[in-house]
Amino acid sequence: MEDRINLGILNLFGLSSVKKYLFKEFDQVDYLPRVEIPMLLLGGQYDFDFTIEQQQAFYDLLGTPRTDKRWMVFESNHYVPRHNLVSESLNWLDMHFGQVEKSIE
Repeated sequence: MEDRINLGILNLFGLSSVKKYLFKEFDQVDYLPRVEIPMLLLGGQYDFDFTIEQQQAFYDLLGTPRTDKRWMVFESNHYVPRHNLVSESLNWLDMHFGQVEKSIE
């Protein structure tokens, strides 16, 4: 909803129970379809906080067009291995904003 944000990267995500929210304004079911920026979603296959089903529901409700969202699942629980987190995030940023040019001084 913020115009200054042009891209998103989420590490460990999923649709949470609506019962957790005191106000309907915070309900992911109402909010996620409004998110339309490119999104990289990184999750764990065996996550105990956000199951694959919760991750799938989040991905499906996200308003971002399928061509602009990517969901990656790693053989882990509630963490994404650091080297995967860094490399996939940098690749996503390079793809959308271009590679950073190295300056020679």
